[in-house]
Amino acid sequence: MGTPSVCLVSLDSYGYFVDGQGVTGGGAERQLSLLAAELTDAFDVHVIVADYGQPLKEIRNGVVLHRTYDPHSEASATDQLGRLADLAATMHRIDPDVFVHRGTPAFAAVVATLADVLGTPWVYNVANDANITDRPAELGAVKRRLFERGMDRAAAIIAQTPKQSRLVRRQYGREPAVVPNGYPLADSTRPYHDREYVLWVGRLDQDQKRPHLFVDLAAALPDIEFRLVGPAGSDDSYHQRLRRRIDSLDNLHYEGVVDPDAIHEYYRSATCLVSTSAYEGFPNTFLEAWRVGTPVVSLAVDPGRIAGDQSVGGFAEGDFDTLVDTVSLLATDDTARKNLGTTGQRLFETQFEISAVAQAYGDVLRQCSDE
Repeated sequence: MGTPSVCLVSLDSYGYFVDGQGVTGGGAERQLSLLAAELTDAFDVHVIVADYGQPLKEIRNGVVLHRTYDPHSEASATDQLGRLADLAATMHRIDPDVFVHRGTPAFAAVVATLADVLGTPWVYNVANDANITDRPAELGAVKRRLFERGMDRAAAIIAQTPKQSRLVRRQYGREPAVVPNGYPLADSTRPYHDREYVLWVGRLDQDQKRPHLFVDLAAALPDIEFRLVGPAGSDDSYHQRLRRRIDSLDNLHYEGVVDPDAIHEYYRSATCLVSTSAYEGFPNTFLEAWRVGTPVVSLAVDPGRIAGDQSVGGFAEGDFDTLVDTVSLLATDDTARKNLGTTGQRLFETQFEISAVAQAYGDVLRQCSDE
C-alpha cells in the first residue's frame, strides 16, 4: 500500500502558506497550515485554497496547493453554481483517500455532500463551539439537512476539546476524537522585566471577539501601554466607531493586520495577552502566548478548560473589574507575570507541541483512509 493522501478544504488558508499574500483566514486556517506541514512526513498532503491569481497548482514545503474560486467576490446565482462545479472538479482531480474540512457548518455541508458524491471519506474538524451549538440552526432547511447528513456519514469527527466532544455526542450521537491545537516550540522568549505592553489579537468582530471591551480596559488603565492587532470584521460601522475610540486614547495603538511570522514578536514583547471573546473553540492566541511564556488573561473564556482544568491563566469569570485588576497586576509586577507565564509555557511544552498533535491527528486520518 502506498502513502495515504489527504486533502484539506480550506479556502482562506493560502496566506499562511505563501508569504506576502495577505491573511484572510483565522485560527482554523492557521492550524490546518501547521498540521499540513507536519503531516507531509506520513501523507501526500493537498490543500484546496481560494483564487489569489496564483498558479492552478503549486507546492509549498511539501504541501500541494490547488487553486479554486475566489469566495470573497460577489457572485450571482449562476456564479454560485459555477463555484460549486469548480470545487467539485478540483476535489475530483485530487482524488485523495480522505477529505478534511475545519470550519463553518454552511461550507461543511458542501464539502460533505461533494465528498459523498465522489465516494470519498470525509472528516469534520470542529473549529468552534458555536459550529455545534448555534450555527447549524441558522442554516436554511436544505443546507441544515445536508450538514446533519454529513455529520452522520463522516468517517470521523475531530473535536478540539472535551467540551466539544460532549456537544457533538449530545447533538449528533457521534463519538469524536479529541485532538487539541498545536504550535511549534518557540526559538526564543523575552525576559519578564523587559515586556512592553498589554496585547489583544483577533478579528475585530463585535459579537464574538468584542475588542471594544479591550478599548474599555485601556481607558481604565491610562498609565499602561496597550496594543491591538487584527483585521477588520464584516461590520464597517462598528470598525469605524472602534477606530475613533482607539485614536482617542494615547496609551492604545492599533497595529492592523500583522504577518503570521511577525506576530510572534508581539507575543514575546507583551506583559500579557487579553481575551475579551464571548466564546471560543480552542483559541490559537492562547497557545501563541504560552509558547513564549506570556500570561493569558481572559474575561469570559476559561483558559483552564483547554488545559484539563488546570489554573494556567487569569480568568475574570465575566467580571470586568476583575479583568482590570488582573491586567494591572501583570503589567506592573514582574514576579506575578513570570509565575503565570512560566506555568503556561510548561503546559504548552508538555501538551501542545505541534509534532505530537500532528501525530494524533494523522492517526485519525490514517484510520479513515484505511477503511
